[in-house]
Amino acid sequence: YYVIVNFESVVNIVDALGGVDVYSMYTFDATRSERTFEVYHYEEGMNTLNGEQALSFVRERYNLPEGDKDRGKNQEALIAGIINKIISPSIIQNYTAVMDAITSNVSMNIPTEMITALIKMQLEDMSSWDIVSTSLDGYSDYSTTYSYPSEELYVMKPYEDTVTEAIQKINNIKNPGQYIQ
Repeated sequence: YYVIVNFESVVNIVDALGGVDVYSMYTFDATRSERTFEVYHYEEGMNTLNGEQALSFVRERYNLPEGDKDRGKNQEALIAGIINKIISPSIIQNYTAVMDAITSNVSMNIPTEMITALIKMQLEDMSSWDIVSTSLDGYSDYSTTYSYPSEELYVMKPYEDTVTEAIQKINNIKNPGQYIQ
C-alpha cells in the first residue's frame, strides 16, 4: 500500500491531531520558513510540534550533520510521531474526525475497511506498535529526474546492497521467517 502526502498535508494532519511528539537526534535551528518566516528551534530528544513546526522539522537539511540523510530520518521520526498519536486512546476514540482530516489531505490505496479493522483492533486491545523503518544509503550525484527531465538536479543514487537489504526487510514483514533479516 502507499500513502502520499504533500507539505500542506503535513501541516493539516499534525494540526488536526492537536500536535505530535517527535524525537530529534540533534539540537538545531531550522532554516527560516518560507511559509511563516519563523526560525524554529528543536532540542535533541522529544519535541512537541504543531503543523508548521513539523513541516519545518522534516524539510530541514542544511543545519543537520548529514544533510539529506538526516532529513530522511526526521521524516521517519515525524511519521512515527503521527502514527503514535493516531493510535493513542485520546485520538482513536474520535477516529472519524481524524480520518476525515487525514483522508482529505492524503492520497492512498489502503482500503477503508482495512483502516476500520485496524482501528477496531486497536480499540479492543490498545497494544503497542513496532514501527520499523529502513533507509537506503548511497552517493551524491547530479542527474535528470522523472519529475524534472530537462535539467540535472542533485540526487542520491543508492548503493545496490542497501536496496537488496530493504527488499529483504519488506519481504520479511510480508512473510515473517521466510527471509533473512
